[in-house]
Amino acid sequence: MDLQQIDIIRQNMHFAHRFLPTATVHRSGGDVSPIASEPLHLDELAFVDATGRATTLSQALERTHTDAFLVMHRGKIVYEKYYSGMEPTLRHGLASVTKSFIGTLISIELFVGNLGANDRVDRYIPELADSAFGDATIQQLLDMQISCKYPIFFPEANYIDNQRNLLLTAIGTIPAKEGYTGPKTIHEYLASITKSQEHGSAFLYSNGPTEVLGWILGRVNDTSLAELLSQRIWSKLGTEEDAYFVVDSVGTEQACGGLHATLRDVARFAEMMRNDGLFNGYRIVPKAVIGDIQQGGRRDLLAASNRAKARPGYSYRNQWWITHNRFKAYEANGLYGQRIHIAPLAEMVIVQFSSYPGHSDETARLFSHGFEAIANHLN
Repeated sequence: MDLQQIDIIRQNMHFAHRFLPTATVHRSGGDVSPIASEPLHLDELAFVDATGRATTLSQALERTHTDAFLVMHRGKIVYEKYYSGMEPTLRHGLASVTKSFIGTLISIELFVGNLGANDRVDRYIPELADSAFGDATIQQLLDMQISCKYPIFFPEANYIDNQRNLLLTAIGTIPAKEGYTGPKTIHEYLASITKSQEHGSAFLYSNGPTEVLGWILGRVNDTSLAELLSQRIWSKLGTEEDAYFVVDSVGTEQACGGLHATLRDVARFAEMMRNDGLFNGYRIVPKAVIGDIQQGGRRDLLAASNRAKARPGYSYRNQWWITHNRFKAYEANGLYGQRIHIAPLAEMVIVQFSSYPGHSDETARLFSHGFEAIANHLN
């Protein structure tokens, strides 16, 4: 692997706030919620990964260029490791793990009745009426059943590559070239996306639906996404540090992948989800919201998609990946190997931060048996 590429990824994951504009997700300012620790020696825990290779946990962490890794069992930290300059107080990029935070916020809005699952996007965002998203429902956005021409970050054709450059310019991660006349913000870019077929007919994972969900959250609540996440979740977890979003030139948060946070604070969020929305004695997320996520979505649509090989048997629901394994685990996954793995029946959560120079499907395959091996060992 190209070590220089890995170093660039790691710098972006660790220090985005130094070179990109951001919006703070404030912690409460109150006491930090304590997490007990009972360390176990899991380095030599053996399993066979999805490629058929025998490995140990420590070898798998090294192979995937992991920056930080934490396992909680029954509310206690049993394994916590930091590598390659990562520290407990350093906020790491979560990439598409961010989507699951957005999905959870939207699910709360559905539960309290501020939104309807079958409501069309153009009811809330008329600016998108003529785009691919205008006639889509909120549930179709949540479940990635939006058929549109939205770029991916690992292009397979020049068309996609050109669209990717437009996207990166719109979100502000690459500068606009002289004479550039394309979209200059996230919202402008969303309005330019066209529809490819009827929504609801296929699972098509992309960043567009989540960006639209973020826009809807801001519009319905008349506040920023960073402030909403702080109010509804982050300030209630007793987090140690503020989190932050990377934002575009007008301050719009990257809902699809712009969140950065510390390892233990993400573990607090995961543990809250494992406990059906309760944490530190407080109800943060309605139990019904988490139950809806856990039931999963249409496995047939995911099985017919290009994500099936890395996630056999999975479904996708409300911006979460559902394993349907014996521990009823569900996950948040992100580019370069970011992961939240929640296994309620194993009473376990795992958080992984990485700088792996490849698609998240690759690290998902490498760890697809590893998380279950840890759960088996702990139980």
